[in-house]
Order: sequence, then structure tokens, then C-alpha cells
Amino acid sequence: MRGAMDGFGIRSPAGGAMDLDLRLESPLSPQMVTQILQKYGVELDGKLIDSEGLTALTVGKRIELLLRIVSASGGENLLLSLCCHACGETMELEIALNELLEMQLEAEQISSLTMEIDDREFHLRRPTGTDQLIWQTFPFADQREAYLAMLNSLIIADDGESEAHEINDQTLEEVSESLGSFDPLVNFEMQICCPYCQGSSNYALDLLEVAATQLQRKQMQLMQAVHRLAQRYHWSETEILAMPDWRRKRYLRLIDQEIVS
Repeated sequence: MRGAMDGFGIRSPAGGAMDLDLRLESPLSPQMVTQILQKYGVELDGKLIDSEGLTALTVGKRIELLLRIVSASGGENLLLSLCCHACGETMELEIALNELLEMQLEAEQISSLTMEIDDREFHLRRPTGTDQLIWQTFPFADQREAYLAMLNSLIIADDGESEAHEINDQTLEEVSESLGSFDPLVNFEMQICCPYCQGSSNYALDLLEVAATQLQRKQMQLMQAVHRLAQRYHWSETEILAMPDWRRKRYLRLIDQEIVS
């Protein structure tokens, strides 16, 4: 699956042994995200990207590539279950993957976010997987300290190097608001109207975890298919996974027809 605008693609198809080889745990660590992307053969302009190159990609791009893997595994939409902020009912909804991918590609047309601190103009770059690995080693006292340290490491000075600054709460709030459009998949929010109480609220969604959940669901479906086919036909896991997905599904339908009859 290749992006028409940015040259990125996924080389390996989904639905085979590789899907079961992945140990998908929640939450996904930066290291696990890199392993998943490497497993599926992420490429740029037809050339495979190695582990170091995948880690150096922006967090938003890494999430986008995970969503492409979800799409390649047969899911055109992300399936979500949310609890209504007003009435507490569980809402089921779908988000079109294509819309999310287009949102990321559009945002990437802007390379840095311009901001003002102490009457000086600075630029903020997007975080990368490498940044996440570095941040994991910092002993932050609380969430605010962590967020400030992360933000400071993303400020680019005129010489292209990172430059730390004292950031007050007002500036912090302004930057946080701007990050929504600058890095949409990392700071994803959407307005949702509850079908039960008709109340409308803003929901912040962790798309990395949403993608992980979708991949886990697909992995479990594949394991269940292998289990049923092995029970019925006594084929090995290797033999079952070597089949194209459409053949496995037809055999499963035959089993279902036998049960009904």
C-alpha cells in the first residue's frame, strides 16, 4: 500500500504468518512500533527503511504507517467504543482511515510550527521516535514537567539546534492548541454527538492505541481461523497460513454451512 503523495509504502501483505509473529502489547512502546513497521517492510520510493530510519520518522508519520497496515489488513475504518461524557452510554463509531491519512499528508506540507516566546519567534518541529526513546530515560517529576521538557526539546533555534526556554502556562496552552492542526494524528481530537442523549463533546483519541487494538483484533480473528481449520481438516498452522486469505474464508464458510445444516 503506497501513499500517492509521499512515496511511503508497505511492502508485505497482511493475513499470513507474519501477523501471528507480532507480539502486540498495550500500550505500544516506541520500540514495538518500530518492530511492527520493520516487520511489514515499510519503504520509501521503493527502498526498505531500516530500523534506525524508522525510529527517526516523526511520531505522526509512524502512526500513519500503522494505520496503513491496519488498512492493508482489511479494515477501511477504525472501530471505536467511547463512553459519552454526558450520559455515560457506550457509543460505537467508525472513522474512515483515508480521511486520517489525508489529514496527515496535508499537515506535513508545513514543516515547522511558528511560536512566540518572550517576544522572540521560534519554530517547533514534530517529535520523532528517537525523541520518544530519549524521553523514556528522563526522570520527570510530574506530567507538566514532562510536557515542558518535551516541548523545549522540540524548539528549533536559528542555527537549527534545540534551545530550551522558560514557558509560562499561557504560552503552553497556546502551543498545545496549535499542535492539534500541526500534528493531527498525535494530538487527535474530534467532536462527537451522542446518539442517546444528543450531547456533543470533544474527545481526545490515542490513535496509536486505537491502531494497536485494531491489529490485535485482526490477529485474534486469524488465530481463530487457524484454530477452526486445524480442528476440522487437521492442517498445520504453516499450511493454513500459506493459503491466500480468500481460500481460508471459503473453507470457514463451508464449515459454517455444515453446522447450520
